[in-house]
Amino acid sequence: MSERTKRFWQRVSDYGNDETRDPFSHSGAYHRHFQGWAERRVPRENGKGERIERVYVADYFRYEETDAAWKGKKLAYPLLTLLTVALSVLADSREAAVNHIPAIGIAQILAYLPMVCLLYRLVLQLAAPRNMTIGERDAAVEGFRKASLICAVVLAALTAAMPIGAAIVTKSIGGADWAAAGLKLLSAAAAFLLRFTEKRRSLTKVPNGKTAPSESNEIW
Repeated sequence: MSERTKRFWQRVSDYGNDETRDPFSHSGAYHRHFQGWAERRVPRENGKGERIERVYVADYFRYEETDAAWKGKKLAYPLLTLLTVALSVLADSREAAVNHIPAIGIAQILAYLPMVCLLYRLVLQLAAPRNMTIGERDAAVEGFRKASLICAVVLAALTAAMPIGAAIVTKSIGGADWAAAGLKLLSAAAAFLLRFTEKRRSLTKVPNGKTAPSESNEIW
Protein backbone atom coordinates (compact mmCIF):
# COMPACT_ATOMS: atom_id res chain seq x y z
CA MET A 1 0.00 0.00 0.00
CA SER A 2 1.40 3.39 -0.99
CA GLU A 3 2.02 6.19 1.52
CA ARG A 4 -0.68 8.30 -0.14
CA THR A 5 -3.23 5.49 0.27
CA LYS A 6 -2.22 4.98 3.91
CA ARG A 7 -2.69 8.68 4.64
CA PHE A 8 -6.11 8.62 2.98
CA TRP A 9 -7.41 5.69 5.03
CA GLN A 10 -5.91 7.18 8.18
CA ARG A 11 -7.88 10.37 7.59
CA VAL A 12 -11.03 8.31 7.01
CA SER A 13 -10.60 6.34 10.25
CA ASP A 14 -9.69 9.44 12.28
CA TYR A 15 -12.50 11.62 10.95
CA GLY A 16 -14.44 13.15 13.83
CA ASN A 17 -12.24 11.55 16.49
CA ASP A 18 -10.23 14.31 18.17
CA GLU A 19 -8.34 11.81 20.34
CA THR A 20 -6.75 9.91 17.45
CA ARG A 21 -6.89 12.44 14.62
CA ASP A 22 -3.47 13.48 13.37
CA PRO A 23 -3.39 17.31 13.51
CA PHE A 24 -0.95 17.31 10.62
CA SER A 25 -2.89 14.94 8.35
CA HIS A 26 -3.14 16.54 4.92
CA SER A 27 -4.05 15.66 1.36
CA GLY A 28 -1.57 14.34 -1.19
CA ALA A 29 -1.62 17.69 -3.02
CA TYR A 30 -0.75 19.45 0.24
CA HIS A 31 2.20 17.12 0.80
CA ARG A 32 3.48 17.68 -2.73
CA HIS A 33 3.24 21.46 -2.41
CA PHE A 34 4.82 21.69 1.04
CA GLN A 35 7.34 18.87 0.65
CA GLY A 36 10.51 19.76 2.55
CA TRP A 37 8.74 22.04 5.02
CA ALA A 38 8.39 21.58 8.79
CA GLU A 39 5.22 22.80 10.42
CA ARG A 40 3.91 23.16 13.92
CA ARG A 41 0.83 24.61 15.55
CA VAL A 42 1.41 27.72 17.68
CA PRO A 43 -1.09 29.92 19.57
CA ARG A 44 -2.36 32.97 17.72
CA GLU A 45 -1.17 36.38 18.90
CA ASN A 46 -4.71 37.29 20.01
CA GLY A 47 -4.96 34.10 22.07
CA LYS A 48 -7.82 32.73 20.00
CA GLY A 49 -7.03 29.32 18.56
CA GLU A 50 -3.87 28.21 16.78
CA ARG A 51 -2.11 28.85 13.50
CA ILE A 52 0.35 26.75 11.49
CA GLU A 53 3.93 28.00 11.45
CA ARG A 54 6.05 26.63 8.60
CA VAL A 55 9.81 26.58 8.04
CA TYR A 56 11.48 25.23 4.90
CA VAL A 57 14.24 22.83 5.96
CA ALA A 58 15.13 20.89 2.79
CA ASP A 59 17.73 21.88 0.21
CA TYR A 60 16.83 24.53 -2.35
CA PHE A 61 17.02 23.97 -6.11
CA ARG A 62 18.68 26.46 -8.43
CA TYR A 63 19.34 26.60 -12.17
CA GLU A 64 23.01 25.95 -12.79
CA GLU A 65 23.52 29.09 -14.89
CA THR A 66 24.52 32.72 -14.49
CA ASP A 67 22.08 35.34 -13.24
CA ALA A 68 22.15 36.95 -16.69
CA ALA A 69 21.15 33.66 -18.38
CA TRP A 70 18.44 33.09 -15.79
CA LYS A 71 16.98 36.55 -16.41
CA GLY A 72 17.30 36.03 -20.16
CA LYS A 73 15.05 32.96 -19.98
CA LYS A 74 12.50 35.05 -18.08
CA LEU A 75 12.29 37.28 -21.15
CA ALA A 76 12.60 34.61 -23.87
CA TYR A 77 10.02 32.16 -22.52
CA PRO A 78 7.02 34.55 -22.67
CA LEU A 79 7.96 35.50 -26.24
CA LEU A 80 8.19 31.87 -27.36
CA THR A 81 4.97 30.95 -25.56
CA LEU A 82 3.06 33.85 -27.08
CA LEU A 83 4.54 32.97 -30.47
CA THR A 84 3.27 29.40 -30.06
CA VAL A 85 -0.24 30.57 -29.29
CA ALA A 86 -0.31 33.39 -31.88
CA LEU A 87 0.85 31.19 -34.76
CA SER A 88 -1.69 28.53 -33.86
CA VAL A 89 -4.52 31.07 -33.74
CA LEU A 90 -3.37 32.55 -37.05
CA ALA A 91 -3.35 29.09 -38.65
CA ASP A 92 -6.88 28.35 -37.41
CA SER A 93 -8.26 31.70 -38.54
CA ARG A 94 -7.04 31.52 -42.15
CA GLU A 95 -9.60 31.10 -44.91
CA ALA A 96 -8.64 27.58 -45.91
CA ALA A 97 -10.72 24.54 -46.79
CA VAL A 98 -9.02 22.49 -44.10
CA ASN A 99 -10.31 24.88 -41.42
CA HIS A 100 -13.89 24.09 -42.43
CA ILE A 101 -13.58 20.34 -41.84
CA PRO A 102 -15.57 19.54 -38.64
CA ALA A 103 -13.14 16.92 -37.31
CA ILE A 104 -10.17 19.24 -37.82
CA GLY A 105 -12.08 22.09 -36.20
CA ILE A 106 -12.77 20.01 -33.09
CA ALA A 107 -9.09 19.00 -32.93
CA GLN A 108 -8.06 22.65 -33.24
CA ILE A 109 -10.30 23.62 -30.33
CA LEU A 110 -9.00 20.76 -28.16
CA ALA A 111 -5.42 21.83 -28.97
CA TYR A 112 -6.00 25.03 -27.03
CA LEU A 113 -6.28 23.07 -23.77
CA PRO A 114 -2.55 22.20 -23.61
CA MET A 115 -1.76 25.78 -24.64
CA VAL A 116 -3.79 27.09 -21.69
CA CYS A 117 -1.86 24.68 -19.45
CA LEU A 118 1.39 25.95 -20.96
CA LEU A 119 0.40 29.55 -20.18
CA TYR A 120 -0.39 28.56 -16.60
CA ARG A 121 2.97 26.85 -16.18
CA LEU A 122 4.66 29.87 -17.75
CA VAL A 123 3.23 32.07 -15.00
CA LEU A 124 4.63 29.69 -12.36
CA GLN A 125 7.98 29.60 -14.17
CA LEU A 126 8.21 33.40 -14.23
CA ALA A 127 7.15 33.68 -10.58
CA ALA A 128 9.68 31.09 -9.35
CA PRO A 129 12.54 32.60 -7.32
CA ARG A 130 16.23 31.97 -7.96
CA ASN A 131 16.36 29.41 -5.14
CA MET A 132 13.31 27.16 -5.36
CA THR A 133 11.71 24.88 -2.82
CA ILE A 134 10.81 21.33 -3.82
CA GLY A 135 7.22 22.38 -4.49
CA GLU A 136 8.30 25.36 -6.59
CA ARG A 137 10.67 23.18 -8.58
CA ASP A 138 7.95 20.62 -9.32
CA ALA A 139 5.41 23.27 -10.31
CA ALA A 140 7.63 25.68 -12.22
CA VAL A 141 10.32 23.45 -13.73
CA GLU A 142 8.93 19.93 -14.08
CA GLY A 143 5.44 21.22 -14.81
CA PHE A 144 6.70 23.60 -17.50
CA ARG A 145 8.75 20.87 -19.15
CA LYS A 146 5.78 18.51 -19.32
CA ALA A 147 3.38 21.22 -20.53
CA SER A 148 5.70 22.38 -23.31
CA LEU A 149 6.27 18.79 -24.49
CA ILE A 150 2.56 17.94 -24.54
CA CYS A 151 1.77 21.19 -26.34
CA ALA A 152 4.47 20.58 -28.96
CA VAL A 153 3.36 16.99 -29.61
CA VAL A 154 -0.31 17.96 -29.94
CA LEU A 155 0.47 20.80 -32.35
CA ALA A 156 2.79 18.58 -34.40
CA ALA A 157 0.10 15.89 -34.64
CA LEU A 158 -2.44 18.51 -35.71
CA THR A 159 0.00 19.79 -38.34
CA ALA A 160 0.18 16.32 -39.86
CA ALA A 161 -3.59 15.85 -39.66
CA MET A 162 -4.44 19.05 -41.53
CA PRO A 163 -3.17 18.16 -45.04
CA ILE A 164 -4.25 14.54 -44.60
CA GLY A 165 -7.75 15.67 -43.65
CA ALA A 166 -7.90 18.06 -46.58
CA ALA A 167 -6.82 15.33 -49.00
CA ILE A 168 -9.45 12.92 -47.69
CA VAL A 169 -12.41 15.29 -47.35
CA THR A 170 -11.89 17.88 -50.10
CA LYS A 171 -9.91 15.52 -52.38
CA SER A 172 -7.31 18.27 -52.88
CA ILE A 173 -4.81 20.36 -50.94
CA GLY A 174 -4.75 24.03 -51.88
CA GLY A 175 -2.14 26.65 -51.19
CA ALA A 176 -4.21 28.06 -48.32
CA ASP A 177 -4.29 24.60 -46.72
CA TRP A 178 -0.52 24.31 -46.92
CA ALA A 179 -0.15 27.82 -45.50
CA ALA A 180 -2.37 26.97 -42.53
CA ALA A 181 -0.45 23.74 -41.91
CA GLY A 182 2.84 25.63 -42.21
CA LEU A 183 1.78 28.14 -39.55
CA LYS A 184 0.72 25.28 -37.30
CA LEU A 185 4.11 23.65 -37.85
CA LEU A 186 5.88 26.86 -36.83
CA SER A 187 3.70 26.94 -33.72
CA ALA A 188 4.76 23.39 -32.87
CA ALA A 189 8.40 24.31 -33.52
CA ALA A 190 8.18 27.21 -31.05
CA ALA A 191 6.77 24.84 -28.42
CA PHE A 192 9.51 22.28 -29.13
CA LEU A 193 12.11 25.05 -28.75
CA LEU A 194 10.67 25.84 -25.34
CA ARG A 195 10.88 22.19 -24.35
CA PHE A 196 14.40 21.80 -25.75
CA THR A 197 15.70 24.93 -24.03
CA GLU A 198 14.17 24.10 -20.66
CA LYS A 199 15.27 20.45 -20.81
CA ARG A 200 18.89 21.51 -21.32
CA ARG A 201 18.89 23.58 -18.15
CA SER A 202 20.32 21.64 -15.23
CA LEU A 203 19.48 22.12 -11.57
CA THR A 204 21.81 22.11 -8.62
CA LYS A 205 21.07 21.85 -4.93
CA VAL A 206 21.71 24.74 -2.54
CA PRO A 207 22.16 23.69 1.11
CA ASN A 208 19.65 25.10 3.56
CA GLY A 209 20.99 25.87 7.02
CA LYS A 210 17.59 25.85 8.71
CA THR A 211 16.51 22.91 10.86
CA ALA A 212 13.08 21.77 11.91
CA PRO A 213 11.79 23.46 15.10
CA SER A 214 11.02 21.33 18.12
CA GLU A 215 7.68 19.52 18.14
CA SER A 216 7.22 20.13 14.43
CA ASN A 217 6.14 17.76 11.70
CA GLU A 218 8.33 17.44 8.60
CA ILE A 219 6.41 16.96 5.35
CA TRP A 220 7.82 14.46 2.84
